[in-house]
Amino acid sequence: SNIEMKLECERDTKLNVKYVNPSKNRDIHIRIVRVPGKSASIEIIDGARKHDLTIKVGNLDFRNLDGVFDINVEGTSNIGEPITGRITGTRNAQGQRVKVEFAKGNKKLIQLDSKIKHISSPIAYSISTLTKYSLLGGAMQGKLSSKFENSVLTLKITNKAKETLELTVSVVLEKGLTIEGKKNGESMWMYKTSSPFDNTNKNNADVFELNLVTDMTLSEKSVIYKFISEKYPYGAFHSRQMKIHIFVDKKHKNKLAPKFKVEVHLMKDGAKAIDFIVNTTTSPYKFNLVAPNFFKRWAIKQSS
Repeated sequence: SNIEMKLECERDTKLNVKYVNPSKNRDIHIRIVRVPGKSASIEIIDGARKHDLTIKVGNLDFRNLDGVFDINVEGTSNIGEPITGRITGTRNAQGQRVKVEFAKGNKKLIQLDSKIKHISSPIAYSISTLTKYSLLGGAMQGKLSSKFENSVLTLKITNKAKETLELTVSVVLEKGLTIEGKKNGESMWMYKTSSPFDNTNKNNADVFELNLVTDMTLSEKSVIYKFISEKYPYGAFHSRQMKIHIFVDKKHKNKLAPKFKVEVHLMKDGAKAIDFIVNTTTSPYKFNLVAPNFFKRWAIKQSS
């Protein structure tokens, strides 16, 4: 093999990487020189292409992060265009603010302005952010907001046409998980599941018992509904509910394992889609599968 790889490192100040593979037309060199607490220079050479960046840091101490910093970036692209950038962080009584700006030549590539607020107390915690963004010289503009409060996370994107996408995630240990996606304020899909830690479930020396209920709703306007309609052989649905019950008798065993029972019941748009039962706690053992759509597709005339 003609592959050549080389790595040289001085822990705090230098890193050199070399990778040469003639059969793949690869000749890559990476050089990083760091002045701790002040600057870092990065040079990347890939054949005839060359990129270099110099990062200068002010007021940034990784041992004592206070949210106040000033980072400047300068360099050139592979065609010689100048690359400039700046990342600043400030803090006041209202919270944290971070601004990011990168340009290539005379064109603004990335502009971000993010404000962060958080409230922390012995009984409550919340954090919220609002980021205004402009990408590729303003070709993409909008706002991204997020908020976490009372175990609920909300993310929302608003583009320059005032169209919105929103995701809400709620996790409550005793109640379960709820996730919802919205477009322009209208629910596109929602998923809910009960908690495995509620009082209907058990796990002790005698038994293990788990009950789970999941619900999902879909709007015909959603991308997920369209994808399922086109790709899934049994078609899309507006509502779907699945109930799962698992029971294990730890005190009584069969020849090979503890006695157990598993039930799965699936409903789609109010109609039975799957009924599945395995039960070794009775004699004789019971196995039953009812799946009308599956049996119809595969020309099976009766349940098993």
